[in-house]
Amino acid sequence: MPDTLPINIDVVTHDNLDDLLPLIEGYQQFYEAADIDEARNRAFFGQLIDEPYRGIQHIAYAAGQPVGFTTLYFTSASITAEQICTLYDVFVLPLFRDLGYGQQLMEHAAAWSRAAGYPAMNWFTAPDNHRAQAVYDKLPATKSNWLEYEWRL
Repeated sequence: MPDTLPINIDVVTHDNLDDLLPLIEGYQQFYEAADIDEARNRAFFGQLIDEPYRGIQHIAYAAGQPVGFTTLYFTSASITAEQICTLYDVFVLPLFRDLGYGQQLMEHAAAWSRAAGYPAMNWFTAPDNHRAQAVYDKLPATKSNWLEYEWRL
């Protein structure tokens, strides 16, 4: 396991999208996504660069190497009648886990959201992703009482 290195977190642009794509693939493999396709990922996540009203991604580097990322999507909350950020993805390469990078990425996403004027940032995680939940439980966040459902069409 590497020593903890300071990380630099940047906005994903066309200049560093190629650094992001292997991380996206690692994230998709972690969640056992079927039919992972680099061209589709490039087109899909490139939309966030070209159409920033949809969302934003941040990529973390340690010693110049990409080690993790976050994806924020912008959405609305009807109950509170507010625009909010949904942190849809947070991922750190397995070799760099347990070094505090996930927490730094989460804190960066929250700081970015606050600075952009969003009153809240929410996220979901798999019920069996206990490693991620251990990170989330260290944050000044509260667990929701809502259950998520999915209807694949």
